[in-house]
This record gives sequence, structure tokens and C-alpha cells, in this order.
Amino acid sequence: MKLKGVNPFEQYVEWIVLGFVALVLAAVIAMQALLQPNLVTIAGQSGLRPDQKFEPAGERAIALQGRLSNPNPALPEIDEQTLAEQFAARLEATSGSGRLAVALGTPAAIEAGDVGVTADGGRGYAMPALPAPVITAAHAYRNTVHPSEWVRTEELRPFLPAEQPFDLGYATVEAVFDGEAVREALLRDPDGDSGPLRPLPVTWWRSGFTVLAFEAERQRWTPGEGEDSGSWGETEVVASVPGGFDALSEVDAGMTLDDLLFVVQDAEQLRESVAQPPALRSIAGPRWQRPTIASAEAADDPFAEEIESKERELRQIEERIDRIVGQEDAERNEPRRSPARGPGGLGPRGPGGGPQSPRDRDPDNQENTRLARLESDRDELLDEIADLEDQRADFLAEQGLDEDEFEVVGALFDSPELRVWAHDIEAGDGGQYRYRLRAVFNNPAFGRELALDEEQRSLAADPLMYGPWSDWSEPVSTLGDQYYFLADASAGAALGGASRPSATFELYEFFYGYYRQADARRLPGDVLVAEATLPEGLIEYDLENLEEELPAQREPRGPAFDPREPIDPRAPGGGRRGTQGEPREFDPRGREPRRDLDDELEGLETFDTDLAISIPAMV
Repeated sequence: MKLKGVNPFEQYVEWIVLGFVALVLAAVIAMQALLQPNLVTIAGQSGLRPDQKFEPAGERAIALQGRLSNPNPALPEIDEQTLAEQFAARLEATSGSGRLAVALGTPAAIEAGDVGVTADGGRGYAMPALPAPVITAAHAYRNTVHPSEWVRTEELRPFLPAEQPFDLGYATVEAVFDGEAVREALLRDPDGDSGPLRPLPVTWWRSGFTVLAFEAERQRWTPGEGEDSGSWGETEVVASVPGGFDALSEVDAGMTLDDLLFVVQDAEQLRESVAQPPALRSIAGPRWQRPTIASAEAADDPFAEEIESKERELRQIEERIDRIVGQEDAERNEPRRSPARGPGGLGPRGPGGGPQSPRDRDPDNQENTRLARLESDRDELLDEIADLEDQRADFLAEQGLDEDEFEVVGALFDSPELRVWAHDIEAGDGGQYRYRLRAVFNNPAFGRELALDEEQRSLAADPLMYGPWSDWSEPVSTLGDQYYFLADASAGAALGGASRPSATFELYEFFYGYYRQADARRLPGDVLVAEATLPEGLIEYDLENLEEELPAQREPRGPAFDPREPIDPRAPGGGRRGTQGEPREFDPRGREPRRDLDDELEGLETFDTDLAISIPAMV
């Protein structure tokens, strides 16, 4: 049936739309199947599918890797042209511009030689003329090294006795070094602006440059046949003390500049040990003092003779006290007897019948009175000696010879009078020596061969730079192990019906910090042999257990530990005076006050009180 009012288009419009959409869909499907409309262009390479977009980057990475691994790459051609020619070409290009060059702001300050090459191309470098140390004093010492040094440093053991006590004789030489003069020498142009030489670039030594050591040499005096004849022996290098910081031992010719700078950094941090190496710790004997102090005290001390006289008198009084007390102790320890009882059951010695000392029998007897008088005299002498010591300390302080404060070692260039010293632990044979010192630096030119002309590259070969030697010190007589002196002589004595001459000798042997004395009267042909009496309580340390109590490292400085201060040799564990509690009753001059040592020495090994002194000499 025909619809009225509806034209054909309206009647079939939905079929038309559906047919169009179907046609478009068929076209899209055909394009996806037959064509590639999503191709992209990457790094100039077109026609890539989306899944191929990273392939150009991978190909470039492979090509770059090949270039990097190529052992013979193609190098660009460079025109040979010196810096001077480049400078002249630039100057000529700007000179005709007609413009006035105006600096914008403050120009950068570039010091001469900073880059190692200059426009003149003809001036070479000159090594600085360094100053020499100035010797001020040399002094000899002898004391007993603390066993902890033996335990801690195996390299030190060959220099010490095979058994305790570790008595050691050594010498120290002191000098003054001008650090400011080093800076002046580095900055000084040796031949002026017009000369062919110039100083080293500042950047080579402004940082990473310091003194690594103060090297010492010695000569030993060899006596001749005459009284004043003789000559100095060969020059020998003084080895550094084992166990301390030794920068020179870490330097070798095969090292690089970076390796050397590490050594320089250590030397800067330990500059006190470089300039003023600590003495070995001691347990007995006179304390170490720097040679200037020790020599001045020995030469200019107005109180030394009087103090020594008082101490001799004190020792005589203490010997007399010891004899009286020893006699009383012997009487107390006599075995009891069983004598016949007296009337009333009383023994002949009074009630109890036991033995009694003179003081027990009668408190007012002569021995008791004599002992009390001697003890009073001893106390009075002790007060007098203490007063003289105080006066002596004030005098030394006025002379600038006190060492209450440690000297702080500053930076090298800021020290016009840097006090330095070196120890010689092989100078303990009683001989006479003289010493000289020189400063050893790291070489500022080392490792910079490319900045030097070919004829000057030898300046960069050695990692070390040596200063000149000082003058020789005054001769110093070192201290030996044994000495003997003729005290008395007799032309003849009736011995077995014959008259024979004899002599009395004083024998001295150094043992546990001090010279121990014994007297011997001998006839011609006799060997010098005698027996000295040692003070009680000289400790023999247990070296195996001592290692567990050692500090982490040797402490050369600081108020809590002074290596120059002696230790009481009778203190358990080697306690240092002034570190814990009150000072111990210990005299650094060897005088041993009487006191009860039983509690202190319980469980500790000690040396015998008898010391046999045998000197290889015949009367």
C-alpha cells in the first residue's frame, strides 16, 4: 500500500546511512589490512613502524661503542702553533679595530707561572735556596725505658738490652729552623725579572708542601796517641726512633704525585712528631728535657752543688737509720731460748722470758734517743732540700728554662723560630759525638715533568727536596754503662808478712735508672769486682700481660701524659706520677725514702737487692 505524503528519500534514509557506515568500516578494515598508515620518522629515518622506533637509537649506540673500543681512532689535524703565536695573532686581529678595549669589572689575578708555560717561552725554573737549621745544643741522657715500648715496637728491641731493666743511653740534638725563610726562598726570583730563571709556580707549593723530616748525621771522636790528638770519624746517618712517625720511610722513587701528597697530608697532621719527636717513655732515671734546657741547667744552676751536698748528707743519715732499725729487727727475730727461770718464775729477761730489742726493753735508751735525733735531722734536711728545689725552680723560670707548658708547633710558614730536635738512641757507649741537621721537604716539582722544558725535567725526578746541612754541634760526651774511679791508694800494707801497695776504687754501673755504687779495695793484679746494694722493690714487669694494658698508641704530647716525666719503678703497673691521685713518694734522683712496700709488691716480681759489678780492668 502506498504511503501518502512520504517521498522515497525519507522512506529509505535509514538504509542509506547504514550502507554508508558499512562502506566506511569496510574501507578502514581494508586500509589496516593492505596499507601501513602509522609509520613514523626517527632521527631522520622514515617509514618506521611504532614497534621499530628504538632501533635507530640502538644502531647509534652500537656504532659509538665501536668507536670507543677502536685502538687506533682517527685523530683530527691540529695546526702547530705556540701560545705566543696565538697571543700575537689575537693581538694583531684586535689592534686595527679602532675600538678602545675597556675592562668590564676587576680582571682576574693570575700569578706568574700558574699554568707552567709563559709567553716568553725561554725562562726556566729555579729550585729555592732553602735555609739550614741552627744548632742550639746537644745533650746526653741515660734512663730506663718503659717495658711497654719493648712490647709495642718490635723494631726497637735490637737497641735495648736483652733482659730487663731496659737501660738505654742516647743523645738529643736541638736546633732552631726559620719557616718564614722557606716562604721567602720559594718566592725569590734568583736572577731578577730580566734573568733566564724564575721561581717555582706558587700553585705548586701553596698547598701540599711541607717539611717531612729533620734528618740528622753524626761523627764519633777517635782519640789519638796524645792527650789532645785525635780525629772525627766517618759521617753516619742517625736512624729515626722505631715506633714513631717516619715520613721518609713512606717515600720511594716509584710513587706518584698523588701518593706523595698523602704522605704530605700525614706529615701536616703530625707536624709535632716531625719537628719534635717524643722521647721514649721511661720508668726510672733523670727525666728527658730538651737539650737547651738540660745543658743550661747543668751549666748555670747555682743551686745544684748545694742540693747535691744536702742529698749526700741525707743519704748518710738514712744509712745510719737503716743500720739501727736493721739491728733492732734482727734482735726481734732471734729464736727464743729456754733459760732457767729466776725467782718468782721470772726469766732473766723479765716477764715472759722472750728476747727484746733495746727499744722494747727501755724506751729511753741511747739507741732510741739516737734514732729519734737522726729522724729529726732527716726531716729537717728534707725540708731544706724542698726549699732549695723551689728556689731553683724560680731561678730557672726567670732564665726562661722552665717547661711547664708544651710548645705548640704551628704551620711551617708561620714559624720564624721553629724549635726542632732529633734523637740518637745508638749513642750510649760513652763516646764523644757531634751532630748536624737538615730539613727534608717534598719536592714541589715532582710529578710535573710536562710543565718543564726537557732540559729541566730532572728537577721533577726526586720526590724529596733537601735543605743544606747545619754546622756541626759542639761535642757531646755520652754516658756509658760502667765507670770506676780511684778513691784512695796506699804505698804498702802488712799482708802475710809482706808490704804490698793497695788502692780503693769506686765502681759504678747503671742499673734501673741510676748509677749504682760499690767500693772495692784491691791489690795489684786484682780484677775490679764489687757488690752494690739496690733499693728494694725494683719491679720486673710481666711483658706478656703488660701488652693487654697498653694504650692504642704512643702519645707524644698533651697535659695528661708527659713522656719526659719519670715513673715510680716500684708502683704496680708502672703508675705515672700525677695521673691518678696524689704524687707517689718517689725521688727522680734515685734517693729511695724508707717505707713499707709489702702491700705494693704483693704478687709482683722484683729484682734482687744485690748487684754484682764487674769491670774488665786490672789494678
